[in-house]
Amino acid sequence: MYPETLERMNLTKEQLKHSNTEFHGVVPGKKANSLGSITLPVAFGDVHNFREEKITFEVVPFKSSYHVIFGRPTYHKFHARACYIYNKLKIPGPKGATYQRTMQRCLKDQIGRNVHAYVDDIAVMTRKGSDLIRPHETFDNLQGTR
Repeated sequence: MYPETLERMNLTKEQLKHSNTEFHGVVPGKKANSLGSITLPVAFGDVHNFREEKITFEVVPFKSSYHVIFGRPTYHKFHARACYIYNKLKIPGPKGATYQRTMQRCLKDQIGRNVHAYVDDIAVMTRKGSDLIRPHETFDNLQGTR
């Protein structure tokens, strides 16, 4: 978060907690220290599909055209993923949760071994090509034939 954003939210630097966080590489060859951190409630979504969590923000002494930048820990906390094509943040709704549970039930023997099931995607993988002897194992499990 940037100081200008803090001010626009009617928050003050006095509300910040001390932070030892350093930022490297934002300005080439220079480092910057956080001005402090603040924990705020954040809600993503709409009235039908939203989540609210408390997020700790580092307030950084930079100028930016952005108000706040969220990192991967925030996306993980909200089970969200960025969709850069549409410039949107996708958050699974009730259907997404049902899909995820279904994939975990169907692929329970494979998840972690040779499958990763995401909110709206399945990745089948192996460490060696020769390990993919039964590529149809995943399809059999999804069809319930195993």
